[in-house]
Amino acid sequence: MLPKHKVDLFVGPVKNHYKTDAIHLYDDRYRINVWVGDGFIKKIEASYFVTYDGEIVDKTKKKVL
Repeated sequence: MLPKHKVDLFVGPVKNHYKTDAIHLYDDRYRINVWVGDGFIKKIEASYFVTYDGEIVDKTKKKVL
């Protein structure tokens, strides 16, 4: 389980933040989804594939066009 304070530090401040999900996938791998919203409209603003072994490490592959 990812510690909430480490997830909050990893994500940083987010405008119109609604919630952050840290979902355990397998072994030490997690998906962090950052949700934003205003009123009834909610969407995932950012999504990260990370590993955790005391520290959160971003393993998200960025697509280069």
